[in-house]
Amino acid sequence: MSVLRAAALVVAILVLSITAPVEAMAPASPSARPDPNQLYQAFNAAMDADDFATAAEAGDQLAALQIFAQQSDSLKYSVLSRLGYAHRRLDDTEMALTLWDQAEPLTNHPGWLNYMRVYAYRSLEDWDRAFARLIMLQTQDEELFDAIQLPVMFEVVNELESAGNIEHQQELLELMVSAYDPESPMTTLDYARLRLARIHARAGDMDQALSLARQINRAPALESIRTERLFEQLWSLEGFSQMTDPSAALHTELEEARTVAAAHADLLEPLNTQVRVLLALGRSAEAEAAARSADARLRAGEAFLDADEQVSWLLNEWAYALYALGRIEEGNETMSRAANFTESGAANVSQTINLAEMLVYQQRPADALEVIELLNDRSASPYGDMWAWEVQATARRQLGELEASEAILANMAEHWSDNPSAYQKALISAGRIDEAAALLVRRLEDPEHAPGALAALQQYQPVFTTPAMGLALEWAEQFHALAQRPEVAAALQPVGRIEQSGLVNAYWGKF
Repeated sequence: MSVLRAAALVVAILVLSITAPVEAMAPASPSARPDPNQLYQAFNAAMDADDFATAAEAGDQLAALQIFAQQSDSLKYSVLSRLGYAHRRLDDTEMALTLWDQAEPLTNHPGWLNYMRVYAYRSLEDWDRAFARLIMLQTQDEELFDAIQLPVMFEVVNELESAGNIEHQQELLELMVSAYDPESPMTTLDYARLRLARIHARAGDMDQALSLARQINRAPALESIRTERLFEQLWSLEGFSQMTDPSAALHTELEEARTVAAAHADLLEPLNTQVRVLLALGRSAEAEAAARSADARLRAGEAFLDADEQVSWLLNEWAYALYALGRIEEGNETMSRAANFTESGAANVSQTINLAEMLVYQQRPADALEVIELLNDRSASPYGDMWAWEVQATARRQLGELEASEAILANMAEHWSDNPSAYQKALISAGRIDEAAALLVRRLEDPEHAPGALAALQQYQPVFTTPAMGLALEWAEQFHALAQRPEVAAALQPVGRIEQSGLVNAYWGKF
């Protein structure tokens, strides 16, 4: 939802900017070439048409003219800020930043420039500057600060942590918890509170850690508080179990989603949330009915403001419900339909991987490979690449192509930290149990990866229990059996504890 707000704000800024009067540019003499008015009109027209290459060419020529320097600050800001945007869309990020630096002294409202700089510095992996611009943006324009996508915020947080910059990490997390107001009523900042609670717990400030824990109300974050050894001092407090009860949290979230859905009939996200929570509570038939009802509204032509972001995930959760009910082919058809929708405006990656994984579980390796090959023309992250390789390694092994499978596993070993769960699953499915145990120990001993490993070891009820999906149960059981090995148990003890839960884990990738 934040991306919707951001897009609307950017479009509004661009539309307002291109209305600057052409007459503001002094007329050129008959012999002057190029004509500044023609360049200005060509630049505006190209920006209006999202033709960024033409806009950059015209804008660069315009900005280089001596007469351009004589124009008003407002017109120069209009051109330079939008010219920077054009270069950014052409992946010429350094030029975009240079132009925005030139534009900043020309305006009293630099919020939009800093909004764009956050994403620019992120693409350059300049995390300190991305952090600095986030801090500036919050003081300059709270609405644009709120429009920054939450995953981008956490990406900056993660990179600051990897660099050992705990001070800036804490500052950004505190700002998120206190000032970030995402547009979607379903968005939670619990993960930011959890990350901040970890920092305080490591510093020995358990009072502040407890204060943050009391503000957390979503099941996954509560489970971390219940199981991570960092919070062991809280476990014996009176009322702790009730305060952190994941089942109660899910029931509360379900009611909140129903309330939001009733108040916002134009949002899909609360409907998706209901399906996801019902699955987690083990109420698969109700989840399937809720998803089918939402899909009927889509097919009837109802418009949803967050459709670009949410339709593929509605179908994704519906497919999981169908698999849970043993309606395998319907699940495949629904997940295939999900994979044909865009994902946040880009070619779909997540549901393509999910469909391929489901086909591997059904021991249909050729079909799984055919699906995963679709990613060759799509842009996956390093995390997504690891899942694609895991599908390929497992499917090749199922086809008896052991040499090809081993080669893929060797490649995954070099990139394991991009997605430890994918490599863990690939080793389990290959029957390389000793290596799987060694990887799990490595994860538990690595502060960056230990929380994910501990979360994966928590004991949930299986969602896929039909014979057609038997491999899902078999591989999950083999993974959880690793916790009984002495070397794994020794690595686990200082990290946390494993709890038995009556809740259902509907995500196949929790390894």
